[in-house]
Amino acid sequence: MKTKWIKVLLILAVVLIGWGVKSKFASQQTIVESYEHKIIELNQVETTAADEVNRTFLERFFTYESMLDRYEVGDITTADCYASLFPSGKVESDSGLSSELTSCDSYKKEESKDTISFLNQLQITIKVGGKETVQHTIFKTELKFVDGVWKVNEISFEED
Repeated sequence: MKTKWIKVLLILAVVLIGWGVKSKFASQQTIVESYEHKIIELNQVETTAADEVNRTFLERFFTYESMLDRYEVGDITTADCYASLFPSGKVESDSGLSSELTSCDSYKKEESKDTISFLNQLQITIKVGGKETVQHTIFKTELKFVDGVWKVNEISFEED
């Protein structure tokens, strides 16, 4: 009779230990899923910020009433990129040239955790002396994550 009680107590102990381990595992699994969700959200925020910087750069660089307005990209470019955009320095006079970014489709590729490249298919309307021309081009931008913010680091026109 004693052995029967010992067996019952052993079975009960195994069941209780199993139930405790299962509860602990379930709570750990919930914590892991919560962290995974937060990581996905943070990655989307950074990517969205890069998308926004890319779009803002393109709008500022290709939409202007005066050539002088085109220089308003310094806050979203690295110093090297800004210098490559305007190697001769700032234009002192207005040439009567204006431009408008009328269409933009961007395709991105994450090169690394701090570098994202965009291929931007652009339609730009350029006005000079009352005449209007529509230009279609592919423009590549590379953004780097510098000091906690995304900045345009390199640009290039791509061949069709």
